[in-house]
Amino acid sequence: MTTSRLPDVRRAAAYGRISEDDQDRREGVDDQLTRAEAHIERRGWDLMGSFRDDDLSAYSGKPRPGYDALMAEVVAGRVDTIVVRHVDRLWRDDLEAARGRALLRQHRVLVAEYGGMEYPAWTAHGQHMMRTMSGNGTFESDIKSERVREAAERRAEQGRMNGPCPYGWRREYVRTSTGRVVESREVEDPEAAEVVREITRRLLDGDSLLAITKSLNERKVPPPGAAFTFRHKRRAADNPDGSRWNKTSVKKLALRESNAGLRIFHRGEPDEREIEGNWPRLVDREDWRRVVSLLSVDDRDKRVKRPANRQHLLTWGVGECGACGGLLRVAGKGAAGKPKVPYYVCVSTTCGLGRREDYLDRFVGDVVVARLSEPDALAWLTPDGKELADATGRAAEARELLATAGAKLATGEWTVGTVDAVTKATKPKLERAEADIRRLRAGSDRGLLADIAGPEARQRWDAASLGLRRAILDALGLRVVIKRTTKHGPGFDPDSVEIVWPQ
Repeated sequence: MTTSRLPDVRRAAAYGRISEDDQDRREGVDDQLTRAEAHIERRGWDLMGSFRDDDLSAYSGKPRPGYDALMAEVVAGRVDTIVVRHVDRLWRDDLEAARGRALLRQHRVLVAEYGGMEYPAWTAHGQHMMRTMSGNGTFESDIKSERVREAAERRAEQGRMNGPCPYGWRREYVRTSTGRVVESREVEDPEAAEVVREITRRLLDGDSLLAITKSLNERKVPPPGAAFTFRHKRRAADNPDGSRWNKTSVKKLALRESNAGLRIFHRGEPDEREIEGNWPRLVDREDWRRVVSLLSVDDRDKRVKRPANRQHLLTWGVGECGACGGLLRVAGKGAAGKPKVPYYVCVSTTCGLGRREDYLDRFVGDVVVARLSEPDALAWLTPDGKELADATGRAAEARELLATAGAKLATGEWTVGTVDAVTKATKPKLERAEADIRRLRAGSDRGLLADIAGPEARQRWDAASLGLRRAILDALGLRVVIKRTTKHGPGFDPDSVEIVWPQ
């Protein structure tokens, strides 16, 4: 189908990709590259290099280092021919395919299948055939995804687990006389279930993720990956036998809705809802919701890396400098030769703002206790359903616009530049909407705050650990802003502190 004369000798690269390689021996990609390199030699082209992506689907959206390196060689002018098993090895996502075809057309690249088809990307015919053939790959993936999604939805509606049996349970099977599985059910694994309960209890008692992780490893408690053979060896380089816990695994385990006997249907979508599971729950549902509130991450948490063991109430995101908007840290102040008194000060050394830590902590505690002691405290803390609906709608609109951009680029209605501009403007809106959804859903869980709100709020606050007090401030979403004061001399000026409650 070539319509333009090609150079006698082309600078060719081989590319191979396979999305699943269960044996972890990469036979599929090895075979693709061997055949592609043989095709290059047979055609008399110069082999400039071979590029591979093992066990990475082009349709998954995950980074593909081999593909990215290949495109960099094309842009640099060192490769003008790409040899693959089939053109759908390069792309299956419409947006990525449109970008790729535009780049190959710009650099006059020939895409050759070692089975025989060739696509000169600089010609209309070549572009059309690449669109058609890669579109077939997209259709195939869409059909497969649809089947998988429908099966998952059926299982969800029936309250059944999906995928491998998770940590905390074991799966029992009912088989026919010939050994065929006709039914399965999950039953509690006593030892693993007790670990899940321990993690939940300790988090609610104020223990940090780091402390829990350290304790589990010191006692050599088998983690979820202990009996798992890693398919991706490179991912387990620092824990090859899966015998150690880390903070991430502890956190993920604590956040699982399955612990409370729930499934999340269509997570992150407008019709997301909880479905009652038909397996035994491991923890009380209200305790699980309190843990979710405790570990929820809002926008404030993303600004800085937070320490594992909290030593101060208002550092790392709650306290702010009223002069420059910076965060607060703790520094000792006092005359030489005398004990230093801890002060909250701005991370910037130029503002000069500071308040004694014990005075400010006491003031914040008094404000929180006073508000949570009022009869309408829990009603006030429950977010407006309209606000959550608005955030969900904004997220859906942003996702729809991004999907539309990909479709219009694929059909040629929009240019790559237009799509880039739309994507750049829309992604921040989607991120803000999703952050609002997380905040509102976390705030709608009253479990953590219900434990302190009411007439006994003072006693409960005083008895709470520092970690639990900070979790309460995070759940409330308040900010503590220290401002300049005209008052001089000893003592604490309440007017120099502003408590900012969420709107």
